[in-house]
Amino acid sequence: MPAVASGAREESISKREGTRLACLLAAGLGIAFTVACFFPGYMSRDSVSQLWQARTMSFTDWHPPVMSLLWGLLDRVIPGPASMLILHSLMFWSGMGLFVYHLGYERASASIAILLIGLAPPVFALLSTIWKDVGMGCSLVLACGLLLRADRRHSKTAWALAIVFLWYGLAVRHNGIIAVVPLAIWAALVSGPLWPGRNSDSRLSAALRACSLVVLLLLAAQGANRSLTKPGSPPPVQQILVHDLVGVSLETDRLDLPDYLVDALGSREVSALRPLYSPNEVVPLFCCDTKIRRLPLVAEPDKLSRLWSKWRSTIPCYLGAYFRHRTRVFESEMGIGRAMVCAPYWNRIEENPWGLEFHATPLNRQVMSILSGVSNSLLFRGWFWVTLIGAVTIAFLLGSSPGRSSGVLIGLSGLLYVAVNFFVGTTCDFRMHWWTVLATFLVALLLIAGWLDRVRARASL
Repeated sequence: MPAVASGAREESISKREGTRLACLLAAGLGIAFTVACFFPGYMSRDSVSQLWQARTMSFTDWHPPVMSLLWGLLDRVIPGPASMLILHSLMFWSGMGLFVYHLGYERASASIAILLIGLAPPVFALLSTIWKDVGMGCSLVLACGLLLRADRRHSKTAWALAIVFLWYGLAVRHNGIIAVVPLAIWAALVSGPLWPGRNSDSRLSAALRACSLVVLLLLAAQGANRSLTKPGSPPPVQQILVHDLVGVSLETDRLDLPDYLVDALGSREVSALRPLYSPNEVVPLFCCDTKIRRLPLVAEPDKLSRLWSKWRSTIPCYLGAYFRHRTRVFESEMGIGRAMVCAPYWNRIEENPWGLEFHATPLNRQVMSILSGVSNSLLFRGWFWVTLIGAVTIAFLLGSSPGRSSGVLIGLSGLLYVAVNFFVGTTCDFRMHWWTVLATFLVALLLIAGWLDRVRARASL
């Protein structure tokens, strides 16, 4: 019997080592393929703005400065977008490798799962571009992989590293807190067995740990961004407030704008707002040509105070108009009622002051041709992913899988992140849903792993 037990242990160790090697190879192949396909990385106008801030070390609050600071440091080693392309690829593929490995998939299944998810069009297409949405998504995938390792291997080091990447994911997007809170709750639950105390298993103790962790992460992220932001930066929240007021004004046929915006508009006619308004994005309100008068983005405290005051006094009086406006914005973002998907991905380096250009390779052209063929499919429509993540999260809620809490919390992270966009969405770009797409795949992996465990358990009886 001892010999049999020893043989079984050796076989188990051999399988784990084989799976570890398969995950490492799959993740390494994914990193190499991503960099080879998209090098040096695509850049939109937002990306160019962030690189300008990175190179001047002069940060505004429009894009959270933490990502620009990191880019500025890496840019000194590998100039241009390539450094961030490599960093994002490392975070994403390493996170996927860790997550799949610790779910107990066998060698072939593990490598196939990593590559199928990483190369899925709605995932792979966005790894190409240096966006804060991508930085947040990659960081949270790695945080999830580390948290799973901390949970399954009782690793304090993995837990601590997961907190670092939760912080980074929170710091690089203004609305990142919505996605991070459920993951921070998971981290708090994992921390109990790692640092056991007298009441570490109680619900009150877990709730206190979760609240403390969320507050610390939020303070650390906001503190870092505020310390880097130069004084007098226009706060980005004003674009949401102005968009809402313009949308409500058009619904009610009343000009409900603060006086400084009316002066900039040069008219008291509501019709003057029509050429500026779009449910698809806020950009036409503020730029980017001088053919018609557009609205200014301001930094003066008195003007911002008047804007907030007008929003607070107008929206409660016209809730129907407000919800009709926000519904149009959300439907556009979700891809509902649209013949064409709005901005499924980026495919170039935007004009920039440094002369950076993207030169497509045969590999890139082939991949982009494949992506183009599915760019208007369900794979790039937000409502499809909201439906999927809702379904897999409900499956976890109704089940009794050992990984139930992690599955539900990752699912809630993806669901809440996109749901809040009903109130704060500013563009119909598919990248707004990228974390929801990633979370859907992570929850599905947990669900399948739990099912496989039950199958193996029945087979061993």
